[in-house]
Amino acid sequence: ALVFQTTCPLVYYAILVYFSHATSVVSRAAVACTGIIWSRYSMVITPKNWNLFSVNVAMAGTGLYQLSRKIRKDYFEDEKEVAASLEG
Repeated sequence: ALVFQTTCPLVYYAILVYFSHATSVVSRAAVACTGIIWSRYSMVITPKNWNLFSVNVAMAGTGLYQLSRKIRKDYFEDEKEVAASLEG
């Protein structure tokens, strides 16, 4: 189970690096929220599950990073192109 848990964030990151245009902001936000929620849950239960916590922190971090990339690409990249076309 630990091998499966640790490969999930890695596979998610690899998929989104190569197919960043194919996913939406909502799906990336869902992955980030899932990682945050399960990280919190793994610290509430008794005994604390540190493996589950570390995997979900990695998943939340990857999701937040990919979400920021998607937002920057969708909303701020166009402004740079417009500014460049007006200058030149």
